[in-house]
Amino acid sequence: MEGVIIHGTGTEARLDGWTAGGKTGTAQKIDPNTGRYSRTDVIASFTGFAPINNPAVTILVSIDSPAGLPHDGGTVAAPIFKRIAEQVLPYLDVPRDVPGSPQLVQTVYHKTNTEEESPLDDLTPVDFRAQPEVEEEPAKPEANKARPAKLPEVMMAADEGGDIVVPDFAGKTMREVSETCMRLGLDPVLVGSRVAIQQVPAAGVKVRRRTKVTVEFGEAPAQNGKTK
Repeated sequence: MEGVIIHGTGTEARLDGWTAGGKTGTAQKIDPNTGRYSRTDVIASFTGFAPINNPAVTILVSIDSPAGLPHDGGTVAAPIFKRIAEQVLPYLDVPRDVPGSPQLVQTVYHKTNTEEESPLDDLTPVDFRAQPEVEEEPAKPEANKARPAKLPEVMMAADEGGDIVVPDFAGKTMREVSETCMRLGLDPVLVGSRVAIQQVPAAGVKVRRRTKVTVEFGEAPAQNGKTK
């Protein structure tokens, strides 16, 4: 269902900052004059949920007899899902799990160890929408070795000096990181999937309440030649 939004019939539902999955629908209605399915009168729909790993919302958009052409679910219903979800998710304080630019959703969410550079190199955890688009570079011979991505540098001067000690999130899941941050009063910015591999600020740093903590998720470090 994620593929429907990334490269299928529901690309118009792609969210700016969150992963999502869904399904488009275009159902022909019965023409009362002929008793057969109408070729022009339909019910267009889109059902979706977000984020992928820890869904917070499920939205059904159903439009009875949309006018004009095209009138399929991916064209008329999917954009409405996007508009609703992008207002509801921030209202519910659901952390973003991918950078905000739609062009980067597929790149970051499906990141593999064969990439030479992380698409996060030029992004900041404060406002993903303000960042330029980043193009992937071709993999080099050494790219098949696991290589930790470089998290954006963050100026912490304004937030340091508090009484909250930043935990060590290494190996934690997105749910565990989110719950810990919420309990401590920190603002989590989550990027990627699987388990935590990097974080800014570092573990042990004392910060103030509502400090943004950026955590990148990916493959767990190899142990004895094996990856978790």
